Amino acid sequence: MREMHHSRWSKIGTALAVSSALGLMSGMSVANDKLVELSKSNENWVMQGKDFSGTHYSTAKQINKDNVKKLRPSWSFSTGVLNGHEGAPLVVDGTMFIHTPFPNNTFAIDLDEPGVIKWEHKPKQDPAARAVACCDVVNRGLAYWPGDDKAPAMIVKSLLDGHVVALNAETGEEYWKVENGDISVGQTETAAPFVAKDLVIQGSSGAELGVRGYVTAYDIHTGEMVWRWYATGPDADVGLDKDFNKHNPHYGQKGLGTSTWEDNAWKIGGGTNWG
Repeated sequence: MREMHHSRWSKIGTALAVSSALGLMSGMSVANDKLVELSKSNENWVMQGKDFSGTHYSTAKQINKDNVKKLRPSWSFSTGVLNGHEGAPLVVDGTMFIHTPFPNNTFAIDLDEPGVIKWEHKPKQDPAARAVACCDVVNRGLAYWPGDDKAPAMIVKSLLDGHVVALNAETGEEYWKVENGDISVGQTETAAPFVAKDLVIQGSSGAELGVRGYVTAYDIHTGEMVWRWYATGPDADVGLDKDFNKHNPHYGQKGLGTSTWEDNAWKIGGGTNWG
């Protein structure tokens, strides 16, 4: 999380607000059962953190400390983009999904025939986004949703110009596309989406330019916004639980998202949630 233009107490207020908004999810199951099962397989890497615990850890034992020195490249793939690559490819049932920084292209590679591109998605987006991004035009990765009887499996990604896109995982065709941020006011998208049950949760970027950060959830089936919570502002906008911080009342319980900022600075200095 990044913050701009605020005091130490503003940082505390923002941190409390964001952690509490996300904490609303902690009391309920947020896992997608199919994703849980897929993440247990060492043949798959279905989310950026490997699993819902974000362990980034594989239990595979074929490679160990004794033979790791024998590893050699098997094949390589060039995305054709030279800017910073962040995040990990996803692997689902023998297909590797590779993403790039701006222009945010995506490639599906058959791991049985790694020289074959199953499909590629090269979105059209506003090139002005490159000038708005503060810190390179990176993208932190893709998300996967395994599908159900209402919709096919999907790859979800963010675009630097503020959009979030869901693609048919088998064909690469766009299923839906929504605007999550507005580059005209300094908002960009570099965060990897996160799938929780049937929601796509997306952060925002641009705090360096004085934007107000927020986290948004979209219905995976339609792209419709389900909720949005802000990092700063009135309690109703931040989404605090009614008993927020009840065990630490000396730090304050109400209005921290506004009172810890000078005047109305909370409107232009909220932490963005891009990690």
